[in-house]
Amino acid sequence: MSNDGSLRLEGVRLATPDGRWLDKIAGYQVRRGARLWLAGASGQGKTTLLSAIAGYWHWGEGRITLPKGRMVLLPAGAPVLADAILAAACHPEDPARHDPARLRAVLTRLGLGHRLDPEMIETSLTGLSMGERQRLGLARAVLLRPDWLLMDEATSALDPAAEGDLLGWLAAELPDTTFIMVAHRLPAGIALDDTLHLGSQGPERKTA
Repeated sequence: MSNDGSLRLEGVRLATPDGRWLDKIAGYQVRRGARLWLAGASGQGKTTLLSAIAGYWHWGEGRITLPKGRMVLLPAGAPVLADAILAAACHPEDPARHDPARLRAVLTRLGLGHRLDPEMIETSLTGLSMGERQRLGLARAVLLRPDWLLMDEATSALDPAAEGDLLGWLAAELPDTTFIMVAHRLPAGIALDDTLHLGSQGPERKTA
């Protein structure tokens, strides 16, 4: 654990699932509260790096020094992590720990309020589109209020206007949270502190 609340990458070189080595990140630091975009072409290791930071990928070398605090990952593909909408929005916490009015307000703000209709609550997760699953992930981020939020293409199915609206709202709801975002396009609606380019362009070595 880092003593200053930052995340540090030192000599990190990761291997992909197919055994290919990715470019090394000699040194990089992300300070608490920063908004960082991980950029680069497909196959350059953005998701692999995010998974390593989250502790789900261990194949590689170097050191990742993690900060204290709660870390939440919104994975690519926006998997639904429970069998009912309230449980999915709060996973892994029990929805009973949250104010019902707050739960409804967050889901309504994200365009999912109709899924709380008592007449369809049994099938509230039936037929969710990718965009709706991503909105449910954003609800989870707001309700869990992590210190560190890792987002892997978490708004890719939204149009730029919706993405800008919701990312701006998310940043306002979580003013002290550090955002590390993987996205193929520049995230809209959120002021970035830095960009870490992966791949042939080479990683920047500024401090976020």
